[in-house]
Amino acid sequence: MKADLCIVATRRPDLLVRMLDSFGRHVFPKIEIDRVFANVDPVFGNAENQAAAVSIIKGYFPTATIFEPETPGFCAAVIRLWQATAADYVLHTEEDWYAPADVGDFTAPFLDYPRLAQVQFHMDFQQEPVGLRAKYKRRSKSLPFLKRRTRHIDTSPGLMKGEFVRGCANLMNPLLDPERQFCGNLNGPLEKYAMGFDGYVHGDHGGARVLQDTGREWLRQRGIKKQIVDGAVSWNESVPPALQGAAGKLQ
Repeated sequence: MKADLCIVATRRPDLLVRMLDSFGRHVFPKIEIDRVFANVDPVFGNAENQAAAVSIIKGYFPTATIFEPETPGFCAAVIRLWQATAADYVLHTEEDWYAPADVGDFTAPFLDYPRLAQVQFHMDFQQEPVGLRAKYKRRSKSLPFLKRRTRHIDTSPGLMKGEFVRGCANLMNPLLDPERQFCGNLNGPLEKYAMGFDGYVHGDHGGARVLQDTGREWLRQRGIKKQIVDGAVSWNESVPPALQGAAGKLQ
């Protein structure tokens, strides 16, 4: 299966090289990568770190198209990358993920479920098991007692249909956290559009989680926390002003 590759990154070359190395061994060989698009936001470091991140990406993918915006913003980066794609499938990833072992075949579900829009990698912080029922995430169902819909599409690493990705990018609000726009009445047009599709959670052959989150520990060590209120991000007082622009990227 041929797919465009999208990489969301900041000035954290240590995390970036670890992600690319592990994905290069355990994820990328499962598909035929067509074009590569990366976004390096100017946050978490200096110009030297920025140049290092760009150099690392070019080292793995010499012909990659790399965006270096003047103002950081996770959702803006997602929109920019997704709109640049043209392939039938898009593999989306971020710098702060690690694949410790072979992830297995994550392309097969698209052959079994015609309405499928996304195969999401099962990640270490997710609590739900990946059983036969948990894998296939059907369209959102209304949950009145929660006053929102369940989220069945995510912006976490995974393989998605290109047409769906570009449709979502055209509807996203760059000022809001991208993932939370798929539910909670934050972005009605996007939520309605996504309800026409299904998602799938991919684990290994035993149903285990296949990716690890390295970003949360990176933030914890630095005392950085965020709050999301009505889809907008705010920071705890310990975050230096220079970092506050990275709203959407931090988890």
